[in-house]
Amino acid sequence: MNKDRAGMADDARLNVGGAAGGAAAPGGALPGAGGAASPGGVESPPTQHPAGLLYGRGHVVVHGNPPFRELFGAGIVGLPAAEALLDLPRTAFALMDLVYREGRPLAGRITLRGSPWRLTIAPRRDIGDGEVYGIAVHLVPREDRDLAG
Repeated sequence: MNKDRAGMADDARLNVGGAAGGAAAPGGALPGAGGAASPGGVESPPTQHPAGLLYGRGHVVVHGNPPFRELFGAGIVGLPAAEALLDLPRTAFALMDLVYREGRPLAGRITLRGSPWRLTIAPRRDIGDGEVYGIAVHLVPREDRDLAG
């Protein structure tokens, strides 16, 4: 069990510009995302945000949920993050390296395709020896929740 849960509150506060590329939908959300009320007043499931699992020091993409693959491309699985996640700013990769090396989750704010996002990165640990073998990456458009501060 991961005993370093207190580190989840850390915030690297990255305020950086992202690379040029295609624009996200209004509000930074990906097209086709749910989370709205239906005509009958019943709320649909919450919006799924981009999330991926990366392996090793080279941060090879081993899994990306549909919004992650839509954001970065369908062919990213099997590629190192530096080759697959081209729209991320360089500081995001530095944060990935730090999380992998120190084994504690961190979060920061980035600009991706002209929109503000919150980037959260958490270590993935071997259940047997507790060693970090990869990271999990999660992106949330900043308009989706109150991230003041």
